[in-house]
Amino acid sequence: MPYVIASPDSMTAAAAQLMSIGSTLEDVHRLAFPSILAVAPAAADEVSAGIAQLLSKHGQDYQLMAKDAAIYQEGFVQNLRANAEAYAGIEELIAYLMQGLNAELSYYDTARMALGQVLTLSALQVLAFTLIPFFWPLAPLAPFLILNQPLTFVFDVLFRQPITYPYMVKY
Repeated sequence: MPYVIASPDSMTAAAAQLMSIGSTLEDVHRLAFPSILAVAPAAADEVSAGIAQLLSKHGQDYQLMAKDAAIYQEGFVQNLRANAEAYAGIEELIAYLMQGLNAELSYYDTARMALGQVLTLSALQVLAFTLIPFFWPLAPLAPFLILNQPLTFVFDVLFRQPITYPYMVKY
């Protein structure tokens, strides 16, 4: 697969150089056209007059083609500049979207770490309620106490709320 490298700065610089070349050619044509359009015959005979007329006709044809080429060159420069601006705009859009994606990835990475901590703490709470006699009087409240943090966490992630638990370590 071929790769294309496009830089808005280099495209704009190329457009400026092409515009400079076009201006130079326009100046040269402006100076040369009077002598090309009316070629004087070398002598007073018919052959010299015919050749001068033929060369003048070629000069007129060249003038028309030069005008067409100048119009094409100007359009090319305008398209190059417009495409450079469009490419720069797309690069800015991609950078903006990447920042949003990085924020989302950061959020879900934090959610992943919090989930590990929530599950670890829930398992420890279940063990505490079953193995430590001190907690046995609280056994009827165990489901609420054990499931409170995981359910709160799940709802926070589902509704894209900030993950703010006291056991979360912020980096």
